[in-house]
Amino acid sequence: MRTTYKLDNKRISKKALSELIGEKLVTSITRNAWCDFTEDPNIKNSIWVGYGTLTIYFG
Repeated sequence: MRTTYKLDNKRISKKALSELIGEKLVTSITRNAWCDFTEDPNIKNSIWVGYGTLTIYFG
């Protein structure tokens, strides 16, 4: 399944996001978002990361 990251509704690559907030945090946030998504596919996975609102889409 493809993962899409958006920071303040603008698409951002995983590499650029990892440079901003750190690779461990990106991995942790993605893992938690995936767990939430598998429980309820209609949930909106958003989190404030200090640079803006990060939204993660799976599809």
